Amino acid sequence: MSKIFVIIIISSISSIVACSNSNEFVESNFCSNIEKNYSEISASLKSKEINYKLNLFYADKKSEHLQGLMCLKNLPDPIDGMLFEYKTEQSSAFWMYETHFPITIIYFDKNRDSIEYFDMKPCDRRKLETDSDYSNRCYEESKIYTPSRKYVFALEIPSEHENINEIKTFIKDQKLKLVINY
Repeated sequence: MSKIFVIIIISSISSIVACSNSNEFVESNFCSNIEKNYSEISASLKSKEINYKLNLFYADKKSEHLQGLMCLKNLPDPIDGMLFEYKTEQSSAFWMYETHFPITIIYFDKNRDSIEYFDMKPCDRRKLETDSDYSNRCYEESKIYTPSRKYVFALEIPSEHENINEIKTFIKDQKLKLVINY
């Protein structure tokens, strides 16, 4: 009897671990048409006092820039966020259309020095809101996330990340350097 109980517990734990490592997507008409595979990369946020190592989804193509973390219910372990890299300097804001958890976005210049961050809230769809109205409202709401200077890199980290408050404090007090391990 005790062997059967141990086997049941072990198989239950294995199932839980397997589920936590997979991407969970929101079911919607929009989300059914998106790419569901992400490239991964490791990076660090560094200053004189800190060195935060991060495992990240990586977006360096236009289609990946447009999709970002849309339609994900959460990030799988061990992913800490998503890094966006652009070939040229950018000035537009990110939006939270079909993004279902709060994010802190950190913008970095071409030298990989932090510019500033914003705490972004999900743009939840309202009842009876048309696709067009929802998209337009999310776009209008995104304007408050426009950086003050041009950027080449943007890092999205869930707002509940274990180190996010320390990271934001360091950005306020000094610049953080983004180090990417290609």
